[in-house]
Amino acid sequence: LSSLSKNEDYLIQERFIQNPKMAEINEYSVNTLRIYTQTRGDAIVVPACILRMGINNSFVDNFAQGGLINIVDVDNGNLKDYAQTSKVDKKYFEHPDSHYVFKNSKIDKWLEIKSQVSRYAYQLSECKDLGWDVAVGENGIKILEINIQYGLDIQLLYGGMRKILEI
Repeated sequence: LSSLSKNEDYLIQERFIQNPKMAEINEYSVNTLRIYTQTRGDAIVVPACILRMGINNSFVDNFAQGGLINIVDVDNGNLKDYAQTSKVDKKYFEHPDSHYVFKNSKIDKWLEIKSQVSRYAYQLSECKDLGWDVAVGENGIKILEINIQYGLDIQLLYGGMRKILEI
């Protein structure tokens, strides 16, 4: 700390290490889940989820900046057989950097993750539709951000959301 200047602002945060399965998919970025929650009556439901991954050794997993996205089956955590970038006409059956194969793969501890995010959503049940950016770490999950609007990425990947969201 003695080398830090007194005339500068700093952001100090806890070190985060993603769980080994997420690192196996892509070690260069923290790969995140965008988990959607909806309040329907007294219940919280998870109608959709995507896995977001960086590519080309980028530390960013953002779809708008070229990252890959893959649909997560909300019932069991299974990944779709392929991922896509914003150029949705191309399918990646494996991660282009790590060669991780998506087919027959799933998110570790998915039901626990889904349950925990649902409990958080219940605390914010006055917000009917939320998109949670979740990092899966060695010691559990971290909520990075909560969004009140759905991104274009999930709409492109699912081919629209009206039916899934029951709109």
